[in-house]
Amino acid sequence: LVPLALRDFRSLHKVSGGKVPIDAYNQLMLVFEGIPTVARAVFAEVVAREKDNEAFYMALIRVELAAGDLDAAKRVLREALAKFKGVPRLRTCSALLLAMCEAGQYDQLQPLCTELKERGLVFSELEYSAFLKLEGNEAGLQKFLATVDEVFDLCPILELSTVEAIEEGAFALRKRGLAEVSSSKGAVSSGGHCSNCNARLSLIGLEPAQLREARAVLLDRANFSRFGGTNQKRTAPEEGSPLDRFVQWLRERPPFDYVLDGPNIGFSGQNFYDGRFTYEQIDAMVQILAERGKRALIVMGETYLQARIPNPTTANARYNLITDSDRELIKKWNKAGILFCTPRGQYDDWYWMYASVASDETATRIVTNDTMRDHWIQLFSRRHFIRWRNLKVAKFGFGPPLPNTPVQMSSSARLNRMFPLREPWIEEDRLYSLEPQREHASLHIPLIDGLSAEEMSDHDIEWRCLRVERQQSLPRKKKHQLE
Repeated sequence: LVPLALRDFRSLHKVSGGKVPIDAYNQLMLVFEGIPTVARAVFAEVVAREKDNEAFYMALIRVELAAGDLDAAKRVLREALAKFKGVPRLRTCSALLLAMCEAGQYDQLQPLCTELKERGLVFSELEYSAFLKLEGNEAGLQKFLATVDEVFDLCPILELSTVEAIEEGAFALRKRGLAEVSSSKGAVSSGGHCSNCNARLSLIGLEPAQLREARAVLLDRANFSRFGGTNQKRTAPEEGSPLDRFVQWLRERPPFDYVLDGPNIGFSGQNFYDGRFTYEQIDAMVQILAERGKRALIVMGETYLQARIPNPTTANARYNLITDSDRELIKKWNKAGILFCTPRGQYDDWYWMYASVASDETATRIVTNDTMRDHWIQLFSRRHFIRWRNLKVAKFGFGPPLPNTPVQMSSSARLNRMFPLREPWIEEDRLYSLEPQREHASLHIPLIDGLSAEEMSDHDIEWRCLRVERQQSLPRKKKHQLE
């Protein structure tokens, strides 16, 4: 078969004038997945013609794994790491790492994982789940907990399969006499205390470097829009984008505790026949926060300060005229210095998002029900976006609060008269983070796999409380168990 395969390969190469796409070579490799001698011969021919890439090495790794030759697969990966510098692709390494875990090759896996991480590779939950199961059977308690910490830092929302892998690894440690383990489901109080162990969960913030990166991304996006979508470089500060001027505007004022997404609040609950942009709803939020002693900033586009206000609701009118009472509220907000109007052509979202990360010290929150699905990919990594949203975004409403959501209601008689059936409320400041965290021997994991952004704060979240403590009397351990 080898001569026939090479003959066909060389004929294809000759007919195409040497312009066969590399994917065709990859597919040819996989055709012979069950015949490794043929696949290796094709691999050697392609490498000799310098037509290979990292994906081609991945294909041969899969061939070797299908043949059950772990050592050969490891040699191929070593060749790929030596040839292709920079960050390896996870898909190149994943199958081999999982196979090594399945084979219990802990001592050989550790130096390989260390090298891959030093090269910048970030493992997914799939690999970490396999690592945790293996470490439960082969490693010591400290190594297992260190891997748990990596998983918690990487994934603010864990898949249920990952939670099960953590439990499986922990109970494997117990079976080996290395740890005392208990697992139970429970709830966390609004104050952040676990119903099982009474441990106090932490509020996990963003690092200053992450805040600086978010500020830079927002300013670059605003500058990109200003120059009509070109890649023109940032201008000097005095010629900067409107968002640059907003940054300076913020610096000249005392910090704000909250920033209100004006359009989101003004149109809230207005999707009916007579619905319209409602300034009174925005003012109601300002007053609730004032009752808490909080300073609020309103951000909205100049579209909502003109004589005709667009009406995207299901109401009959496409526009509504601004009223005298609306103008009085705008005048009051301007006099108090709590209104910022964003210019046309600029997304007001950029402004209130920037305000939430403007300072490393001030914990400014955003009052909005916007889930920001179209922004976070450019702003943060997934894990940092979820952390930012849980920390910075406060939901609001008019009427009964969302189920199981701690809220601050208004005590103002004026507001109660104005909204007799739709009393305004704002979600309370969060006292703990809705993400996995470890406090010494206690692991706390919210079981929220599959819940959407809107549902995460609205459900009575169930938590897994897993205690993994060192046993008082330990049996004699192998050398690598002490690492």
